[in-house]
Amino acid sequence: MSVDNVARSSISQATSYEEMGEFWDTHDLADYWDQTEEVEVEFRLPRRHRISIASEVYSRLADESRRQGVHPETLVNLWINERLTAATPVTVDAAGTSAPQAKAEAATAAEEKG
Repeated sequence: MSVDNVARSSISQATSYEEMGEFWDTHDLADYWDQTEEVEVEFRLPRRHRISIASEVYSRLADESRRQGVHPETLVNLWINERLTAATPVTVDAAGTSAPQAKAEAATAAEEKG
């Protein structure tokens, strides 16, 4: 594909995210505001449930999560999943993955993405 046929960013004329970043590192959106247009964006965030824990327990959790290099929420999800898996009979599919395990792994991956 020739350079003329490459999709370009409308304002920066960049052909890659790197070029776009370089452009916006040296330019101010305020100078281009009249070239922007309003768009509607919809975010579908996964439903979350919050649980309160005692301050001293959270302090220990935070210390352990730092030690392991993960977010406290991730560590709590992993620990709870381990306990529930140990307490609940599990059926395993042909690939060797349990339904609760697959769901927990997906939740953990989503959690780590932020």
